[in-house]
Amino acid sequence: MIKKQPAKKVSRQRLWQRKQIANGQCTICTEPRVNGTHCQKHRDKQLKLSKRRYRDLHPNHKPHLPKAKWDAVDWSLPEKEIAKKLKQTIHAVIGQKRRRFKLVKTWVPIEDLAE
Repeated sequence: MIKKQPAKKVSRQRLWQRKQIANGQCTICTEPRVNGTHCQKHRDKQLKLSKRRYRDLHPNHKPHLPKAKWDAVDWSLPEKEIAKKLKQTIHAVIGQKRRRFKLVKTWVPIEDLAE
């Protein structure tokens, strides 16, 4: 015999949010949506909050460098020196070098590449 699950009640807040989504409005205010559920103002606010939470959870995370900074690198320098200058890991530098110069990805010990 299968027991039937009791139907869960949906809160008034969730019903209002569903109605807002159906009308194409933000679930927090009544402005038009720009993405799934939020207007531009609340989308930016949520993004900023998410980034801060991620930084708090991952304090040693190094953000990606913009393309312009990688373009300005003097690739004739050793990888270790480039990594130190840009405050990036040696693996990030080696990966960028491979991408930029279309180096074939063969197995080579990292120590050999870093010299």
